[in-house]
Amino acid sequence: MRVALHPIVGRGRAGCDVVAAFEEWENENARVKPIFEVHEATIGGNTHVQVTMPDGTSDQIYGFDSRDEASEWIEIERREWLKKRRSNQASLSR
Repeated sequence: MRVALHPIVGRGRAGCDVVAAFEEWENENARVKPIFEVHEATIGGNTHVQVTMPDGTSDQIYGFDSRDEASEWIEIERREWLKKRRSNQASLSR
């Protein structure tokens, strides 16, 4: 009886470890994305968005009057903000 192996498992390696093969595939295909979080100051009630980048650096965007306004900014403006940030980072590294 012949058994067909899934492409991740059947890479022609003897004794292929399924977990190791899956972790390898996961690492090759992982896309780490920035994390956007809404924060409210305990004193003063100022609301801001904290963006944590995959490399661990972070930025804060201030000027929101409420959590809802900050959440809306994340939904609508985050992609454009990231494009501008990446463009600025690229121009600084030249």
